Amino acid sequence: MSMIMLYPAPLLTITLAATSERTSHPVEFLLEETPRLRWSAVDATVASASVTVSCAQAVSSLVVTGAVCADCAVTVGGGTPPGHAKLTTTDSAGNKSFWFTFTPVAGLTSIVVTFTRSGATTISAEQLLVGATGEYTGVQYPVAEGLVDSSVITTMSDGTMHVRKRDAARTFAATLRATRDVC
Repeated sequence: MSMIMLYPAPLLTITLAATSERTSHPVEFLLEETPRLRWSAVDATVASASVTVSCAQAVSSLVVTGAVCADCAVTVGGGTPPGHAKLTTTDSAGNKSFWFTFTPVAGLTSIVVTFTRSGATTISAEQLLVGATGEYTGVQYPVAEGLVDSSVITTMSDGTMHVRKRDAARTFAATLRATRDVC
């Protein structure tokens, strides 16, 4: 069995620029480790919005979570990156997550992520991760799975609890069977 994992690039090496953003929901919200607020296009009249991601190191994956859009596409250097693959999932609230993998691009990389509007909704997203992927073989069973819930729970002054529901990330723990190199 093999497992693919994403190693996010350090946030200090990533810069973002958006073609459309609401001033109260800037594109920098996409880089928060614990999503609290969303990046959002100006309003529902924006048919498509792009986010340009600049990263100073080799990357081979880009992940967008909590997207409200019809579709999402990635271009590197003005075209489809070599070895391009895309995985899309939808949560119970209708938000989409996109995982793009491609052949690693070394050096300063500029990746354009284009979101297309769905109906009369405003384009938005919760989080964007970019980095290198690693494939690990020799994963032994059992693989443990857990959840990390990003929901915000606040106790109000009258003692009641207010819950702001957020996505839950799946976590995995496994044992790797490694072979040793013999000199």
